[in-house]
Amino acid sequence: MLSVQVAASAVAFLQGQTAGSYARGRGSFANVPGALPHGTNGMTAALAGLEAAATATDREMALRRITLLYGLAMAFGGIPLIYMGDELGQGNDATQPALLSARTDARWMQRPCLDEARYAARGDAGTVGGMVFAALRSWLDLRRAIPALRAGVDATALATPHSGLLMLARGAQFLALFNFSEADCSVDLPMPGNWRDASDQRGCGRTLVLAPWQMRWLLG
Repeated sequence: MLSVQVAASAVAFLQGQTAGSYARGRGSFANVPGALPHGTNGMTAALAGLEAAATATDREMALRRITLLYGLAMAFGGIPLIYMGDELGQGNDATQPALLSARTDARWMQRPCLDEARYAARGDAGTVGGMVFAALRSWLDLRRAIPALRAGVDATALATPHSGLLMLARGAQFLALFNFSEADCSVDLPMPGNWRDASDQRGCGRTLVLAPWQMRWLLG
């Protein structure tokens, strides 16, 4: 029963039906009374709050959530796949709801045509699309430069003291920390070593504080 309640709560949040929700998704195959939708559809920018952002702070938090999600894909293993349009922060497609098939199947929402204007301006960090493109590109460039993120290095999930915190180790020389909450998170690093931030090469103490929706990659 609890798992059903949790699923229903997640569905309501992702579809923007919960007070304070930033997500703008839509359920598919929800035509059975009392049944949960088969899934929630939407572009990452819509589900992470970028599409609904009204202020600079809203956009910053949404950008953090987008990079957090894709950063997990980059750090965990395998080949990270970026869904077309996500690299530009494109929102949901709004052209298909009149189709008969779209009344129950909402997968069309995350199948937009490429926004040519956003693509042309992807190098302009002053635009929303440019901000997303620059952020994802910087983490992908960093990923290429870290030997511990190669395919042959196993990923291990580490125990954490916070329900919203995920920590991954790739071998003994790489730690990734993901704060999936809207509050600051303080954590003591679980592995000994002289850790430094992979982004700026600055040394880290044994205790780190992650801002809301922040991700950090550490090198040993």
